[in-house]
Amino acid sequence: MPPADRAPYEPSRRATFGWAALLVALHIALVVHAAHEVAWTADEPNYVGAGHALWTDFAFASPAERLHGPLPYLANQLFVTADGPIDLDAVRFPSRLGMLPFSLLLLASVAGFARELWGRCGMLLALTLASACPILIGYGALVAVDVALGATSTLLFWMLRRHTQQPTLARACSCGAALGVALATKYLAVLFAPFVVLGVVLAARWRRAPAHLAALAFSTLAAWHACYGFAAPALSEPAAFASSLMQGIAAFPLGTTALAILPGPFVLGLDFQLAAAGNYAGTFLDVAGGHPAYYVITLLTKLPLPSLTIVVLALAVRAPRARGLGSALALPVLGMLVYLSLSRMQLGVRYVLPLVPLAYVFAGRVAHSRFVTTRVGRALLVALPLWLCVERIADAPHHLSFFNQLVGRRGGMHLFGDSNCDWGQDRRAGEDELRRRHLGLEALGHDDGPRFGLLARHAAERKRVDPLRPGKTYDWLARFAPIDRHLAAWLVYDVDAGDFRDAIARGATRAAGELVRAFVHAGDLPAARTALVDVNDAAERDALAAMLDAFDAALASPRDEALVVLAVQRLAMFRLFTPAARLAGGLPRERDALRGQILWEAGRMHEVRDRLLEAKRERTLTVEERFLFAQTMFWTGEFAAALAELDADPPPPEHALRRGWDELRARTAQEAAQSRRLFGR
Repeated sequence: MPPADRAPYEPSRRATFGWAALLVALHIALVVHAAHEVAWTADEPNYVGAGHALWTDFAFASPAERLHGPLPYLANQLFVTADGPIDLDAVRFPSRLGMLPFSLLLLASVAGFARELWGRCGMLLALTLASACPILIGYGALVAVDVALGATSTLLFWMLRRHTQQPTLARACSCGAALGVALATKYLAVLFAPFVVLGVVLAARWRRAPAHLAALAFSTLAAWHACYGFAAPALSEPAAFASSLMQGIAAFPLGTTALAILPGPFVLGLDFQLAAAGNYAGTFLDVAGGHPAYYVITLLTKLPLPSLTIVVLALAVRAPRARGLGSALALPVLGMLVYLSLSRMQLGVRYVLPLVPLAYVFAGRVAHSRFVTTRVGRALLVALPLWLCVERIADAPHHLSFFNQLVGRRGGMHLFGDSNCDWGQDRRAGEDELRRRHLGLEALGHDDGPRFGLLARHAAERKRVDPLRPGKTYDWLARFAPIDRHLAAWLVYDVDAGDFRDAIARGATRAAGELVRAFVHAGDLPAARTALVDVNDAAERDALAAMLDAFDAALASPRDEALVVLAVQRLAMFRLFTPAARLAGGLPRERDALRGQILWEAGRMHEVRDRLLEAKRERTLTVEERFLFAQTMFWTGEFAAALAELDADPPPPEHALRRGWDELRARTAQEAAQSRRLFGR
């Protein structure tokens, strides 16, 4: 279909094809390079395991296989030939290559959509923005579901716009098929369904609307069920669901019938996601639990500045109006953005990734305006895409951690503490690199309290919920200026007592108590007592003084078990786990459970496991030690070993730990079964 009006400039078909092929080749090269170079992100191994299980028998037998739609899972197995237990290191690159078809579909949909709206020049502009977008490249290189949803939703709204131009039953069916495929990628596609229905109704007019809606519904269900292999319907009784929403739908008079029409694994997976949604607690600035500006700021800082500039120009320039653009672009973009901004699911730009290609399609409007006939317009339309492409090539393969110049190339750590900065891909490599740069560097865990020295903090630990201020985040290091960084994953600080005193002088009231704790961590108790005078809060000052008294007494009488235990407990109250662990090291073996608990609280789970394993070889562990041993193996992913420990000799029913024991065993059994199914081990 030709664009609404002739563009001021149109390249030839040969030139258009050549430039488009070059842009697609650039995108593929950047995606493949990142797929090869970037380490696993946090969720990818489970997605590979889910794909392996579905590829084997398509049974949707575990929650991981129902966490998202089946299409991305199946795609990640296209080039994987592993039989038996999965070697994650060996399958990382081939499993990521299987996601390339979604990137190609996304580019094709952007190009086709923009071509119909703005002509060949607009198509090339939109395709340039999409091909060199760090968000689309970074997530396109992963075994993830987000680009799959972005590709299928772009195709969906392209089909919807075509239907609004010339409503026919065939085009209603094409909308339905695209919607069904999108629903088989990620559950967020549910948000698009109302806009598709609205667009079909408005385009068909009221007289033909019933027939078009019937065609839409039939084709949606047919494509949707086909993607799920026509799996049996889920249970529809209210008791079968975990989320209150699904229980309410099932309890409604026609709710069971409605749920029975849908693919069973989808219903169960959506129920699981809804039940888990209450546990989401995104962070932004110093706010925990969701902020209405989160996704707007995310897009403003994660999109490249040249792309943002062109999108803003598209809003500002005068160009011929394209009919049907409101229902096909504006409504779904605004609807999804508003819904997610008001939700607690604020975990990274990947949640709004489907909006990015739609924004680029709209940006092609600039090429359809008279602005391109001006000298400034021509200069910008050459300089901005060139800047974009050069920046992407120079920044490869670190596309996921990109931030634009509005906040500094890696400056987003001050705003975010989630996958916008690091999804785990740069954690280990970043720590190793920083240790090479800074001798004696200490990489802090999430509970490591105030201390002196060369310290590194990962992005995920910078936005912890503040125990003293519900709904806020806090990091004691945030008041100091970093001296180094690794991408957007790590910050390095060089902290001494003078830095704390400077913070106290600036009015940072919590810094006084933190200085006391830092001196205790350093083993300088006289300096800690001297620093107590700056603590203004009387209750905090008294508690710190009591902790120092207990610590002094334990150091003076290291063989007095009661004094040592009291000191360890009071040190742990102030999250001083390192000196507490040192002090607990002198306790008799009967106190191994306390020692292990302190190390556990310090995040040193592998050390706890190793200590208890050594003790187990020498003697019979207590019930408390065995429970802690099973916990450490659970959290280090050794589910089969943890289950064997829990099954060996459970405590009697009247034991205080029996309830926790049974709960841990149930969770461990579920995880062990899922691990065997996903990974063959």
